[in-house]
Amino acid sequence: MATISLNRIPAFDAGFDFSVSFKYSGNQAVKNRLIVYEDLTNESVYDEIAVTQMLSHMIPAGTLINGKNYNCTITAYDINNAETVSSPVSFVCKTKPLWQFNNMPSDNIIRNSSFAFDLHYSQSESEVLNEYKVTVLTSADSVFWTTGNIVNSTVQQVTVRNLFDDGIYYIRAEGRTQNGMILDTGNIQFTVSFNAPTSYSHLSLENKKYEGIVKVSSNIIMIEGKSNPDEILYVDIDSPHSKDGVAVDVRREGHWVSFDEGYDLDGSFWSTLIGFGFTQNKEFLRINDENGYVSLYWRKGIFANGVKNYVELRSNHEPVYVVFSNKINPVKSLNLIKFQIRRCNGLYEIRISDFGKAISVNYDFEMKFDMLDGKIISNGIWNQALERLEC
Repeated sequence: MATISLNRIPAFDAGFDFSVSFKYSGNQAVKNRLIVYEDLTNESVYDEIAVTQMLSHMIPAGTLINGKNYNCTITAYDINNAETVSSPVSFVCKTKPLWQFNNMPSDNIIRNSSFAFDLHYSQSESEVLNEYKVTVLTSADSVFWTTGNIVNSTVQQVTVRNLFDDGIYYIRAEGRTQNGMILDTGNIQFTVSFNAPTSYSHLSLENKKYEGIVKVSSNIIMIEGKSNPDEILYVDIDSPHSKDGVAVDVRREGHWVSFDEGYDLDGSFWSTLIGFGFTQNKEFLRINDENGYVSLYWRKGIFANGVKNYVELRSNHEPVYVVFSNKINPVKSLNLIKFQIRRCNGLYEIRISDFGKAISVNYDFEMKFDMLDGKIISNGIWNQALERLEC
């Protein structure tokens, strides 16, 4: 014996085509008949036959009226014209809600590491919002941040923190109303391009050529990078990222610069560093923390989309873990590389980008920071912007 039942019909906007679906078992259905009745009068307002084997029936736009309640039945006909009638199902038509972010910058460029997105919901027939979720995706389509499902009839600002400079992201708000209307902004692309760091977060580096040190200053503390050995080799460079056109060469074995007095990277933070001339598979940066230290290595590998450079971060303490940065096209030896390092709740993330050839020198370099392998460019490389985070 054939059986048929209508699937649940969520609220929908009568100004648009809407497909009503149903379940059916029996001989192959070759057509179906949908009858829609207005609840208050029980008057038939739609009665049409669709010749199709699909288990659905399309109600054309403009057939029904928003703000009214309806019920309907579906009848399936097999090849022998035997009919099977469903029980009625009630539904309501409502105007499509307004669901959007109100304060996206006109150029979709965010100028800071955090941004409060103003999500707006309204509906002309007072349809109540039931739940929603906001998700931020990276350019690699991985989840960067999410609110999770929020059961609430009102939406508020959602603040996304710890965004990377030069990052490309997609934000999406999804929701559902009390009567089942689906809300979706779709993926909205935005990019991040920081303004100049504020004075409280900017650390300025100054090479003291004749004293053999690198001086780092902020409005909070004064710190100095100490070289090993004391004698430093300086290199003239031509780069828009260096105010005085000088780099510190620490490519030789046993040479590095350490920042370890009056300067502690504890808790959660993000840091922007710039360097060049890295040696493949060599540790070029070591970050000490409360548990020990993590080491960063410059890597090259062959992937499905070709040869790529990337950074590997490896912890030297418990919990032992490895983090990989994004992958970029092979970097020329004299190109500047920008590193963005974020630590949140004890775990690290890394993003790298190629600044292109900005250095007019005719030999290769290595880099160190401890600094372990390469060079430091005054007020640029390593130029470090540090900001404390709330995770």
